[in-house]
Amino acid sequence: MMPKWDMNKIRFKWFSIQKSIEQKISWTSEEDDKLSEIIKRRQLTKDEASIYKWTEIAEELNKSENEKNSTRLGKHCRERWFNHLDHTFKKYL
Repeated sequence: MMPKWDMNKIRFKWFSIQKSIEQKISWTSEEDDKLSEIIKRRQLTKDEASIYKWTEIAEELNKSENEKNSTRLGKHCRERWFNHLDHTFKKYL
């Protein structure tokens, strides 16, 4: 069953994708710190299945970084975490 989307969610998603396609915005150290803080807080308080719900993490990051005028998608947050911030994740054996 498909989840019900209201027009505000659809509009937000559409503009987020368009904005991310139009301009590549580099991650700031403040965003990195905030993303790490969100992940660590979720690791302490959430069950294992909901720690890495990247859409929720992106929404929380966007709320806190609202004045920067940058919008991060869940995919951006996931890639940033695993490729740059999570030092326990091993890419190569």
